[in-house]
Amino acid sequence: MKKKNIIAIPPFYMGTSFQDIVNGMSLAVRKMASDIEIIGDITPLENTISGELLDDKNYIDGQLSLLKSLIQEGSVSKILFLDFFNPGMDLLKYYHEQQGIVCKYGSLLHGGSFLDDDLYSFNWMKQFESGWFELYNKIYAPSQLLAKAVPDLFRGKISVYPWGLNSIDIDLNISPKNTDVVFPHRLNADKGIEEFIGIVSRMNDLEFIVTSPQKEAVIKHNKYYRKLKRYKNVKFILGQSEKEHMKTLTSAKIVLSCAKQENFGYGIMKAVLSGCIPVLPNRLCYPEFFEDMFLYNDLDEAIDKIGLFAESPNEAKKLLAPSRKQISGFSFSSILEDFFKN
Repeated sequence: MKKKNIIAIPPFYMGTSFQDIVNGMSLAVRKMASDIEIIGDITPLENTISGELLDDKNYIDGQLSLLKSLIQEGSVSKILFLDFFNPGMDLLKYYHEQQGIVCKYGSLLHGGSFLDDDLYSFNWMKQFESGWFELYNKIYAPSQLLAKAVPDLFRGKISVYPWGLNSIDIDLNISPKNTDVVFPHRLNADKGIEEFIGIVSRMNDLEFIVTSPQKEAVIKHNKYYRKLKRYKNVKFILGQSEKEHMKTLTSAKIVLSCAKQENFGYGIMKAVLSGCIPVLPNRLCYPEFFEDMFLYNDLDEAIDKIGLFAESPNEAKKLLAPSRKQISGFSFSSILEDFFKN
């Protein structure tokens, strides 16, 4: 009997980068001529997370269900997990050992306690991460930055492939550029919100749009939301569908990041494809994908670039064209080919 190839989808939430990943990976699978089965719920959970953690008990329930489903599959050849963070994976490995099943495991790496400013830097995490590193045969990172941060002992398992943008549907003609700056990021500490507030407070003449998939009933409990609400030049657009969100991105002149931890940046990539000019910190993964003119080293430089691009965007758009072309070609097909056909 032919053994199965599987993509394992963990629980994920509406409006997050994981929704883009699941949609893009599903589309790439449909276009491949290989027999790959998707296990896990492809419907996102309602996004009601208001604290610094990225998930809640719904994730725990979903993860237990995923592991049970994988065990029920029996003999499996290869499993690609969409997240390196994989509580309970040892049970699956133990089951395969009991049954004499030789299975190749792969995963997409999104972060870890080995990174500065990662939200999930719990004291107990490192030893579990070491176990996951041991179990995976192949690990995919979206940037050289993240690959180089992996502990030396496991770096040989890492391959670098930017995450796919297969599912991003963009119509550059749907909106005029009538918004100054969009900030399409979670309101969490790792996104540099205090730095963002510093920029907002010094640029009263520009309007800043902050987007969130969450509704006000949820996000009102976020401390950064309450801080930003004090500024008259900040407008929140909440609870949008993906289509509505893409329209918001398309309407903006500039997309801003102040991230302290970013390994790929779906929000930025989608905004750039939507016609936004990026203003990004000169750190993290951004120098891998964008020219120096779009990177800033301090708040003064960020403010100067925002002001310049808002007033005279045409030259910047021309210089951004190579990056936009490169980004538009990112596809999950490369990862699928590497993992399932080698």
